[in-house]
Amino acid sequence: MSSLLDYRTNQAEEAATGLETVTQLKHWALTTPNGHKVGVSVGGHGIPLVFIHGFGANSRVYFQVLSWLAANGFLVVAIDIPGHGDTGSLTANRLELEAYALVIHQAILELGLSRYVLVGHSFGGRLAAEVAALDTSAVLHLVPIDAIFGGPWDDMMASVWTDPKVVVELVIQLGFDTASLLRGPWQQTLTVAKLAWPLILNYLRHPTAKVAPALAIFKADPCADTVAELRLAKVPVTCLHGEKDVIPISVAHDVAAASYRGQVITVTGAPHSWLINDPGAGIAVMRKLREGEFLTDLLRPLKWAGINPLSASDAAIESVYFYPHAKAVELARQAYGGTRTRPLKPPRRYGNLHAVA
Repeated sequence: MSSLLDYRTNQAEEAATGLETVTQLKHWALTTPNGHKVGVSVGGHGIPLVFIHGFGANSRVYFQVLSWLAANGFLVVAIDIPGHGDTGSLTANRLELEAYALVIHQAILELGLSRYVLVGHSFGGRLAAEVAALDTSAVLHLVPIDAIFGGPWDDMMASVWTDPKVVVELVIQLGFDTASLLRGPWQQTLTVAKLAWPLILNYLRHPTAKVAPALAIFKADPCADTVAELRLAKVPVTCLHGEKDVIPISVAHDVAAASYRGQVITVTGAPHSWLINDPGAGIAVMRKLREGEFLTDLLRPLKWAGINPLSASDAAIESVYFYPHAKAVELARQAYGGTRTRPLKPPRRYGNLHAVA
């Protein structure tokens, strides 16, 4: 628990030594009560953080950031979206976003999480909001990152049916953005390539698996009702968005303005895939989040339970944030191989952060 609270000390030590501490995540396949196979990556200890990846990706391509979170006060649970990674596809008659969110929520319950942070990138940001709406009392804070979530995005999708070139232009722009993963220092390019290799093999084996989730995106209802529901339930929202993302930053401002304690953190100069190709920037953002009300939101359940966050044991944390005999805790223990250090990853290109209330 001290690693979450002592973030300033940790940051000073990292700067002094040039090393940062990370914890390995391990990938598993579990089956939900309704028989759906779901791929999950679990690691670390502390407050549960559920991460949902973007369209066409899987949880493992984000491991550079997630492994740092797992060593700094979070038990990370990264879930593969249906039709991605090791999670089975949904049937053709289940193309609603709610069906995708339900599978993810069932996996969260199967893992025994009772209170958690929800973080999602791109398509995962929209799904994170839908998951939060299924059980608002369990969500400590919602963090959509470059999410396809907001009124301007809904307007863009509505125009697709009358002006198809909108989606063509978007796909081309996202293609160029994805290609940016191969630009930069060769060490980072090689790391991303290694993480993405299973993803490429999956595309070759199942070339049509992404059709259904793509249709779910285009058919999705406007997000206004979801935002209103989260606001009514007082779920705090922090939107992170790249300044040069092909998804307009206006979507983040639209959601933040309509949310409970909504705010936007802009990552200067960052494209859509910055969280993958510049993990140092992702870590910098999480450090910034921990300096504000985000940390207060995370620790509030401990205070409600009369537990001092400064001296809380692992058992006390588990009793507050997990159901008894939580599978996530057991999987994290099995995955734990100790912490290790790696050269510090400072923000490479997208390090300047601007918060807007």
